[in-house]
Amino acid sequence: QSTWGYQSSPLTMQTAQILAIIGASLSIFGCSCIILSWFAIQDLRSFPFKLITLMSVTELIVSLCVFGARSTGVACWILGAVTNYFELATMMWISIISYNVHLVIVRRTTVQKYESYCHTIAWGIPLLLSIPCAAYNAFGRSDIWCWIEDEYTWLRLTFYYGPWALVIFFNLAVLCNVIRNTIHENHLVSRRMMLYATVFLWVSFWSFGHRIADSIHKRFWPFLYMHALCRPMMGFMNALVYGINRRSIAAFQKLRFREQLVTLQRAPVYNSEQPTN
Repeated sequence: QSTWGYQSSPLTMQTAQILAIIGASLSIFGCSCIILSWFAIQDLRSFPFKLITLMSVTELIVSLCVFGARSTGVACWILGAVTNYFELATMMWISIISYNVHLVIVRRTTVQKYESYCHTIAWGIPLLLSIPCAAYNAFGRSDIWCWIEDEYTWLRLTFYYGPWALVIFFNLAVLCNVIRNTIHENHLVSRRMMLYATVFLWVSFWSFGHRIADSIHKRFWPFLYMHALCRPMMGFMNALVYGINRRSIAAFQKLRFREQLVTLQRAPVYNSEQPTN
Protein backbone atom coordinates (compact mmCIF):
# COMPACT_ATOMS: atom_id res chain seq x y z
CA GLN A 1 0.00 0.00 0.00
CA SER A 2 1.32 3.44 -1.04
CA THR A 3 1.72 6.37 1.31
CA TRP A 4 -1.38 7.98 -0.20
CA GLY A 5 -3.56 4.91 0.03
CA TYR A 6 -5.91 4.17 2.89
CA GLN A 7 -7.90 1.38 4.44
CA SER A 8 -11.47 1.93 5.58
CA SER A 9 -10.39 2.01 9.22
CA PRO A 10 -12.63 3.56 11.92
CA LEU A 11 -10.15 6.42 12.42
CA THR A 12 -10.05 7.23 8.70
CA MET A 13 -13.83 7.21 8.41
CA GLN A 14 -14.29 9.26 11.59
CA THR A 15 -11.85 11.89 10.33
CA ALA A 16 -13.71 12.07 7.02
CA GLN A 17 -17.06 12.36 8.84
CA ILE A 18 -15.74 15.24 10.96
CA LEU A 19 -14.60 17.04 7.80
CA ALA A 20 -18.00 16.43 6.21
CA ILE A 21 -19.78 17.85 9.26
CA ILE A 22 -17.54 20.95 9.15
CA GLY A 23 -18.36 21.48 5.48
CA ALA A 24 -22.07 20.84 6.04
CA SER A 25 -22.17 23.24 9.00
CA LEU A 26 -20.67 26.02 6.89
CA SER A 27 -23.20 25.28 4.15
CA ILE A 28 -26.12 25.38 6.57
CA PHE A 29 -24.93 28.79 7.74
CA GLY A 30 -24.45 30.12 4.20
CA CYS A 31 -27.71 28.71 2.83
CA SER A 32 -29.67 29.94 5.84
CA CYS A 33 -28.30 33.47 5.33
CA ILE A 34 -29.43 33.43 1.69
CA ILE A 35 -32.89 32.04 2.48
CA LEU A 36 -33.49 34.38 5.42
CA SER A 37 -32.32 37.34 3.35
CA TRP A 38 -34.90 36.51 0.69
CA PHE A 39 -37.73 36.57 3.22
CA ALA A 40 -36.44 39.44 5.39
CA ILE A 41 -35.19 41.96 2.84
CA GLN A 42 -37.70 43.05 0.23
CA ASP A 43 -35.05 44.74 -1.91
CA LEU A 44 -33.46 41.33 -2.59
CA ARG A 45 -36.63 39.72 -3.95
CA SER A 46 -35.51 39.83 -7.56
CA PHE A 47 -35.82 36.90 -9.94
CA PRO A 48 -32.06 36.14 -10.06
CA PHE A 49 -31.87 36.09 -6.26
CA LYS A 50 -34.94 33.86 -6.20
CA LEU A 51 -33.05 31.31 -8.29
CA ILE A 52 -30.12 31.52 -5.88
CA THR A 53 -32.52 31.04 -2.95
CA LEU A 54 -34.03 27.93 -4.53
CA MET A 55 -30.55 26.50 -5.08
CA SER A 56 -29.75 27.29 -1.45
CA VAL A 57 -32.84 25.35 -0.34
CA THR A 58 -31.62 22.22 -2.14
CA GLU A 59 -28.11 22.59 -0.71
CA LEU A 60 -29.50 23.18 2.77
CA ILE A 61 -31.35 19.85 2.62
CA VAL A 62 -28.24 18.06 1.34
CA SER A 63 -26.17 19.54 4.17
CA LEU A 64 -28.71 18.50 6.79
CA CYS A 65 -28.57 14.92 5.48
CA VAL A 66 -24.85 14.80 6.29
CA PHE A 67 -25.73 14.81 10.00
CA GLY A 68 -27.64 11.55 9.54
CA ALA A 69 -24.67 9.79 7.99
CA ARG A 70 -24.51 7.21 10.79
CA SER A 71 -28.02 5.96 10.00
CA THR A 72 -28.62 2.40 8.88
CA GLY A 73 -31.43 0.39 7.34
CA VAL A 74 -34.53 2.20 6.12
CA ALA A 75 -33.40 5.55 7.56
CA CYS A 76 -30.16 5.39 5.56
CA TRP A 77 -32.09 4.39 2.43
CA ILE A 78 -34.34 7.45 2.78
CA LEU A 79 -31.39 9.76 3.48
CA GLY A 80 -29.54 8.35 0.47
CA ALA A 81 -32.54 8.95 -1.78
CA VAL A 82 -33.07 12.48 -0.44
CA THR A 83 -29.36 13.33 -0.77
CA ASN A 84 -29.19 12.02 -4.32
CA TYR A 85 -32.37 13.84 -5.41
CA PHE A 86 -31.46 17.22 -3.98
CA GLU A 87 -27.84 17.06 -5.17
CA LEU A 88 -29.19 16.50 -8.68
CA ALA A 89 -31.65 19.36 -8.13
CA THR A 90 -28.73 21.60 -7.17
CA MET A 91 -27.06 20.75 -10.48
CA MET A 92 -30.22 21.75 -12.34
CA TRP A 93 -30.51 25.09 -10.52
CA ILE A 94 -26.83 25.79 -11.18
CA SER A 95 -27.44 25.29 -14.91
CA ILE A 96 -30.58 27.45 -14.85
CA ILE A 97 -28.75 30.26 -13.03
CA SER A 98 -25.88 30.11 -15.54
CA TYR A 99 -28.27 30.16 -18.48
CA ASN A 100 -30.17 33.07 -16.96
CA VAL A 101 -26.91 35.03 -16.64
CA HIS A 102 -26.18 34.20 -20.28
CA LEU A 103 -29.58 35.54 -21.34
CA VAL A 104 -29.15 38.72 -19.30
CA ILE A 105 -25.68 39.47 -20.67
CA VAL A 106 -25.97 38.25 -24.25
CA ARG A 107 -29.66 38.57 -25.16
CA ARG A 108 -30.79 41.20 -22.65
CA THR A 109 -33.60 39.03 -21.33
CA THR A 110 -34.18 36.42 -18.59
CA VAL A 111 -35.80 33.04 -18.12
CA GLN A 112 -38.39 34.58 -15.77
CA LYS A 113 -41.23 34.08 -18.24
CA TYR A 114 -40.25 30.41 -18.39
CA GLU A 115 -40.19 29.98 -14.62
CA SER A 116 -42.66 27.09 -14.69
CA TYR A 117 -40.38 25.23 -17.13
CA CYS A 118 -37.43 25.93 -14.83
CA HIS A 119 -39.25 24.24 -11.96
CA THR A 120 -40.16 21.30 -14.19
CA ILE A 121 -36.51 20.84 -15.13
CA ALA A 122 -35.08 21.43 -11.65
CA TRP A 123 -37.47 19.10 -9.82
CA GLY A 124 -38.51 16.70 -12.62
CA ILE A 125 -35.16 15.59 -14.05
CA PRO A 126 -33.71 14.64 -10.61
CA LEU A 127 -36.82 12.56 -9.99
CA LEU A 128 -36.41 10.71 -13.29
CA LEU A 129 -32.71 10.11 -12.57
CA SER A 130 -33.46 8.84 -9.06
CA ILE A 131 -36.15 6.34 -10.06
CA PRO A 132 -33.70 3.71 -11.48
CA CYS A 133 -31.61 3.87 -8.30
CA ALA A 134 -34.72 3.35 -6.19
CA ALA A 135 -35.88 0.52 -8.47
CA TYR A 136 -32.60 -1.33 -7.90
CA ASN A 137 -32.82 -0.59 -4.16
CA ALA A 138 -29.37 0.95 -4.49
CA PHE A 139 -29.55 3.52 -1.71
CA GLY A 140 -27.69 2.77 1.49
CA ARG A 141 -24.24 3.05 3.06
CA SER A 142 -21.50 4.64 0.93
CA ASP A 143 -18.25 5.42 2.74
CA ILE A 144 -19.07 8.17 5.24
CA TRP A 145 -22.67 8.93 4.27
CA CYS A 146 -25.88 7.48 2.93
CA TRP A 147 -26.07 7.54 -0.86
CA ILE A 148 -25.82 5.00 -3.71
CA GLU A 149 -24.08 1.89 -2.38
CA ASP A 150 -20.56 1.08 -3.58
CA GLU A 151 -21.60 -2.03 -5.52
CA TYR A 152 -23.78 0.03 -7.88
CA THR A 153 -20.97 1.88 -9.63
CA TRP A 154 -22.77 1.81 -12.97
CA LEU A 155 -25.80 3.54 -11.46
CA ARG A 156 -23.56 6.26 -10.04
CA LEU A 157 -21.86 6.81 -13.38
CA THR A 158 -25.06 6.72 -15.44
CA PHE A 159 -27.53 8.61 -13.27
CA TYR A 160 -25.31 10.89 -11.20
CA TYR A 161 -21.82 11.52 -12.53
CA GLY A 162 -22.97 11.44 -16.15
CA PRO A 163 -25.46 14.29 -15.58
CA TRP A 164 -22.89 16.07 -13.41
CA ALA A 165 -20.34 15.95 -16.26
CA LEU A 166 -22.97 17.36 -18.64
CA VAL A 167 -23.68 20.18 -16.18
CA ILE A 168 -19.96 20.99 -16.00
CA PHE A 169 -19.62 21.14 -19.79
CA PHE A 170 -22.82 23.17 -20.12
CA ASN A 171 -21.68 25.72 -17.54
CA LEU A 172 -18.24 25.99 -19.12
CA ALA A 173 -19.84 26.57 -22.54
CA VAL A 174 -22.10 29.26 -21.09
CA LEU A 175 -19.15 30.86 -19.29
CA CYS A 176 -17.07 30.95 -22.47
CA ASN A 177 -19.95 32.55 -24.38
CA VAL A 178 -20.47 35.19 -21.68
CA ILE A 179 -16.74 36.00 -21.61
CA ARG A 180 -16.65 36.19 -25.41
CA ASN A 181 -19.50 38.72 -25.38
CA THR A 182 -18.00 40.80 -22.58
CA ILE A 183 -14.33 40.58 -23.54
CA HIS A 184 -14.16 44.32 -24.24
CA GLU A 185 -16.00 45.23 -21.05
CA ASN A 186 -14.91 45.14 -17.44
CA HIS A 187 -17.99 43.09 -16.61
CA LEU A 188 -18.49 42.08 -12.98
CA VAL A 189 -20.91 39.26 -13.89
CA SER A 190 -18.40 37.46 -16.10
CA ARG A 191 -15.76 37.66 -13.35
CA ARG A 192 -18.26 36.31 -10.84
CA MET A 193 -19.11 33.43 -13.19
CA MET A 194 -15.43 32.65 -13.61
CA LEU A 195 -15.08 32.55 -9.84
CA TYR A 196 -18.05 30.22 -9.52
CA ALA A 197 -16.78 27.98 -12.34
CA THR A 198 -13.48 27.70 -10.47
CA VAL A 199 -15.29 26.76 -7.25
CA PHE A 200 -17.55 24.27 -9.04
CA LEU A 201 -14.63 22.60 -10.82
CA TRP A 202 -12.65 22.48 -7.56
CA VAL A 203 -15.44 20.61 -5.80
CA SER A 204 -16.06 18.38 -8.83
CA PHE A 205 -12.40 17.43 -9.10
CA TRP A 206 -12.24 15.89 -5.63
CA SER A 207 -15.59 14.17 -5.97
CA PHE A 208 -14.83 12.67 -9.39
CA GLY A 209 -11.29 11.76 -8.32
CA HIS A 210 -12.50 9.95 -5.22
CA ARG A 211 -15.20 7.98 -7.05
CA ILE A 212 -12.96 7.07 -9.99
CA ALA A 213 -10.28 5.87 -7.59
CA ASP A 214 -12.91 3.80 -5.79
CA SER A 215 -14.16 2.27 -9.03
CA ILE A 216 -10.67 1.00 -9.92
CA HIS A 217 -10.03 -0.06 -6.31
CA LYS A 218 -7.27 2.51 -5.78
CA ARG A 219 -8.22 4.51 -2.72
CA PHE A 220 -6.33 7.69 -1.83
CA TRP A 221 -6.97 9.51 1.43
CA PRO A 222 -6.49 13.04 -0.04
CA PHE A 223 -9.44 12.40 -2.35
CA LEU A 224 -11.54 10.99 0.50
CA TYR A 225 -10.83 13.87 2.88
CA MET A 226 -11.18 16.65 0.30
CA HIS A 227 -14.36 15.11 -1.08
CA ALA A 228 -15.75 14.84 2.45
CA LEU A 229 -14.96 18.49 3.16
CA CYS A 230 -15.68 20.18 -0.17
CA ARG A 231 -18.85 18.51 -1.42
CA PRO A 232 -21.01 19.43 1.61
CA MET A 233 -19.50 22.92 1.51
CA MET A 234 -21.03 23.72 -1.90
CA GLY A 235 -23.88 25.69 -0.31
CA PHE A 236 -21.44 27.88 1.60
CA MET A 237 -19.45 28.54 -1.56
CA ASN A 238 -22.66 29.39 -3.44
CA ALA A 239 -23.49 31.91 -0.72
CA LEU A 240 -20.06 33.53 -1.01
CA VAL A 241 -20.07 33.71 -4.82
CA TYR A 242 -23.70 34.56 -5.53
CA GLY A 243 -25.01 35.89 -2.24
CA ILE A 244 -22.38 38.56 -1.65
CA ASN A 245 -22.77 41.18 -4.37
CA ARG A 246 -23.35 44.90 -4.70
CA ARG A 247 -27.11 44.56 -4.55
CA SER A 248 -27.15 42.42 -1.42
CA ILE A 249 -24.57 44.64 0.32
CA ALA A 250 -26.61 47.74 -0.55
CA ALA A 251 -29.78 46.04 0.74
CA PHE A 252 -28.12 45.15 4.04
CA GLN A 253 -26.75 48.67 4.41
CA LYS A 254 -30.20 50.08 3.73
CA LEU A 255 -31.74 47.72 6.28
CA ARG A 256 -29.10 48.68 8.85
CA PHE A 257 -29.74 52.37 8.22
CA ARG A 258 -33.48 51.84 8.76
CA GLU A 259 -32.82 50.01 12.02
CA GLN A 260 -30.53 52.80 13.23
CA LEU A 261 -33.14 55.39 12.25
CA VAL A 262 -35.87 53.55 14.16
CA THR A 263 -33.58 53.28 17.19
CA LEU A 264 -32.92 57.01 17.11
CA GLN A 265 -36.63 57.78 16.79
CA ARG A 266 -37.43 55.59 19.79
CA ALA A 267 -34.62 56.99 21.94
CA PRO A 268 -35.77 59.33 24.72
CA VAL A 269 -35.06 63.00 24.23
CA TYR A 270 -33.41 64.76 27.17
CA ASN A 271 -33.71 68.48 27.70
CA SER A 272 -30.25 69.89 28.22
CA GLU A 273 -31.54 73.13 29.71
CA GLN A 274 -31.41 73.28 33.48
CA PRO A 275 -34.41 74.69 35.26
CA THR A 276 -33.90 78.21 36.67
CA ASN A 277 -34.71 79.23 40.24
